[in-house]
Amino acid sequence: MTFCYVISALFLLLQAFIVLTTKINIFPELVLYPWLISKGSMIYRDFNVQHGYVLQLLLLPFTSDKSLFFMKGLYVMVQMVDLFLVLKILKKTTNKLGFILGGGLFIVLNYYLSDSNLWDEVIVTSVYLFIYYLLIRDSSRDTRKILFIGLLIGFVSFMKPSFVIMILPIILFYKSFTPAISIVALWAVTFVYFAITNNVNGFMNSYIYYNIFYALGSRDTFEPLRMFSLQGMSTDKLFTNSTYFLLVLSILLLIIYRKKYKSNPIILFVLFSFALVFPGYGKINLVPFGAFFSVLVGQLIGSIKKQYLLLYLFCLALYGVFMSRQAKHLYTYFKTNRLPYMENEKTAKIISKIKNYNLTGKKVYVLSNQVEIYYYLDKIPPVYHTVLWGNIIYYYPDIQQRTISEIERNKVTFIIIPKPLDTNYSTFDNLIKYIDMSYKLIYENDDFKMLKKNN
Repeated sequence: MTFCYVISALFLLLQAFIVLTTKINIFPELVLYPWLISKGSMIYRDFNVQHGYVLQLLLLPFTSDKSLFFMKGLYVMVQMVDLFLVLKILKKTTNKLGFILGGGLFIVLNYYLSDSNLWDEVIVTSVYLFIYYLLIRDSSRDTRKILFIGLLIGFVSFMKPSFVIMILPIILFYKSFTPAISIVALWAVTFVYFAITNNVNGFMNSYIYYNIFYALGSRDTFEPLRMFSLQGMSTDKLFTNSTYFLLVLSILLLIIYRKKYKSNPIILFVLFSFALVFPGYGKINLVPFGAFFSVLVGQLIGSIKKQYLLLYLFCLALYGVFMSRQAKHLYTYFKTNRLPYMENEKTAKIISKIKNYNLTGKKVYVLSNQVEIYYYLDKIPPVYHTVLWGNIIYYYPDIQQRTISEIERNKVTFIIIPKPLDTNYSTFDNLIKYIDMSYKLIYENDDFKMLKKNN
């Protein structure tokens, strides 16, 4: 037991060092949306977001700190909790060698997959690991525990709709639909709330219908299981293929030793967490899979006989060396070259110039996806706000005309246009024409243009 405590302490210190010495990225929408709620805006009614309300409420207390120090602290804490839970699970389910190799693999794989980005999958991994731990700690069919697990899945289903898929391992493990009762109840309460606030259509349109459209719509820009590339890095296919190989080998060994895993739901959690890669096909979508895959590897090492163990350890060593190299390259890049989105110099210079003008009581519209400008200016978007990306403009074909109408109706005084023009707005000819006719240029430099409403 002392051995596990020592190794756990070393692993936690190592992860803390890696995370704290890298540049953590916070995406602007994770700041803007909770901040808007804190200012009295209502999700789905006043702004569009294809993710759920749970993450927005979770991050809401952190948005008052414009340095983002505490939000980054949240990221560090979540990563430490994920590692702690992995080690807790391995301590209960494998031997010392499996504990070390499973824990080490998680640190490397998790760093590579998460890219030091605060995102839904990073946070939900803690919930999934906690649920798995509850299952293996006590195999009893206590109804209160089962309903509680269903409730946890229900809450994370309001982070992303796809997250509800992890109810299936629970149902299959217990051979009961009891966990689904909590989910149905939570969704019913949610519908009642949005009905009372007259916002059911907004919720359905943004969170349900759009995500269905995104999942089943045109996939011209995506390839199945294509990982997002980083600058100068083209090893995504090699990562995918090597992970496939080790996963298939692990499943084969599980089949051989299926009696030992009869009451262990790890294979269910591995396979269903892998399905979370759909529909985004980004490697960050695989963060939960990376956690359960590491647990699976650690458990196998503690279960299989010597003749299989040597072969498995050899394959794991090759995979580990490859992943360690990738994580090292990523760490070096993030530490030396990465510029977190919210901390880019261009935005800071734009904000500095705009603040020279008297904005008190004036409304400001930003023609760009640089939504952090609203946040740093402490200005609520004067139109129904939608971050434009991918195929979203095909889902909201009236977004351009709606923006023009709301700019006019809400008497927007200033319009900010960062340079170069955001490509997502390049087809908004009518909006650009309206701005040119109704606003006059009052300032321009290499970073942005600022226009003011004609008298």
